[in-house]
Amino acid sequence: MSETSDQASDLYREYQEGGPDRLFEQAKSMLRTAVNAEDMDAAALLGEMLFDDDQNTAIDFLEPAAESGNVRAMALLGLTLFDDYGEPEEALPWLEAAANLGNADAMVTLGNMAADNDQMGTAKTWFLAGIEAGAEDGEICLGLILLEQDKIEEAEVWLLKAADKEDDSAKAA
Repeated sequence: MSETSDQASDLYREYQEGGPDRLFEQAKSMLRTAVNAEDMDAAALLGEMLFDDDQNTAIDFLEPAAESGNVRAMALLGLTLFDDYGEPEEALPWLEAAANLGNADAMVTLGNMAADNDQMGTAKTWFLAGIEAGAEDGEICLGLILLEQDKIEEAEVWLLKAADKEDDSAKAA
C-alpha cells in the first residue's frame, strides 16, 4: 500500500472508532488525490469507504482497482454485484479470483452462493476455507446450512464457535 493510502487508512480507522467526521473527509480527500495519480490501493480503499453510502460511486473506484489485481477490491466488487445488484454471473469471476488469492470474505460469499443453489457440499467447502482463512462469519454460515440439513450436532459445534465470538445470530440460532 502506498504511503498516502496508509495515512488515509489510519484516518479512516480512527473515524470508524468514533473520531470526528472531518477524519473521514480528510481521508477521502487524500485518497481522491492518490487515485488521480493512478494509485489503485487508494482506489480500493476509497471504494471501501464509500461502499455503505454510495455503492455506484464505490464501484467506480473498486472496478479499476480490482482489474489491477487488488484482492480486497475484487472481493468487494464481487460481493456488491452479488448481494446488492443480484448479478451472480458477473460477481462469480471476481469472487473466485479473490478467493483463490486468499480473501476469506470472498470464500464465504462463494459458500453463500453455492448454498443458494442447493450445492451444499460446495458451500461447506467454501465456508471451511473461509473459516481457515479467518472469515468472521464463516462459522455462523456453516452452522446455519448444517442446521437446514438437520445435521444438528455438527451445526451446534459451529454455532457455538460463532457464539464464542459473540455473534448474536449464532446465539439466536
